[in-house]
Amino acid sequence: MSINFKHGGRTIWNPAMGVGRVFLHSVTALESFTGRPSGVTALIPDDTYDIDDGELWAFTRELLDGYFATRHPLYRMMVGGVLKTCLVLLERAGNPLHIDPVDEDQMSFLRELGYHGRFMPT
Repeated sequence: MSINFKHGGRTIWNPAMGVGRVFLHSVTALESFTGRPSGVTALIPDDTYDIDDGELWAFTRELLDGYFATRHPLYRMMVGGVLKTCLVLLERAGNPLHIDPVDEDQMSFLRELGYHGRFMPT
């Protein structure tokens, strides 16, 4: 079984049920943490979710700013996977959040982002 994440009626990610649930629960926790909606809304709970790319863009921008504002390794590990997933979803939705890297840390993050997206089936 899997979960569908859709934008404009088109599936942009179709993870296994367990992976999808971890993402959804992580996003819910980070919505509470940031005080901002993620733009991920259940159409059919545990089956199909809609992506509002405008809300997801603002939510992801907040996560990205927090990610690069700290060097705390555990914070980065916990938030990094959700952040990368959100960035890939935005790209697939046609509303990418552009990152102009200013240092090696950000360059490394962008390299990891490309790798991350390869494990996100559509």
